[in-house]
Amino acid sequence: MMTIQAIQCPRCHDLVYSRTKEDKRKCTCEGLGVSGGLDNFFVTWDSDMGRPEDTKAVNVEVNATPQKLHDDWKFNRNNYGIILSKKSKAKTRKHSNSTRKPGLKPGDIFNPAGE
Repeated sequence: MMTIQAIQCPRCHDLVYSRTKEDKRKCTCEGLGVSGGLDNFFVTWDSDMGRPEDTKAVNVEVNATPQKLHDDWKFNRNNYGIILSKKSKAKTRKHSNSTRKPGLKPGDIFNPAGE
């Protein structure tokens, strides 16, 4: 189990984090993206989403090691890197051909900072 920092999209409320230095992830609405890995990540966002200071960073506990996250990215498994909001999960269920998967697996703990 490791704690990582994720960014919450103010539009779709997904939590997104970059798994490796080379990884680039976007939320479901594609308004927010992250890259740069666990140590030095960068955030990009659509200009209509408001100010960058309005994005919410949270700490998330993920049941993975840095190597497991790297392999998830390298082999395009995409089991990690995004934690879908309830709104996005409902939308994803409507599209059976969707390949998006939540970042947390059964037994993982979502733990926003300060809660």
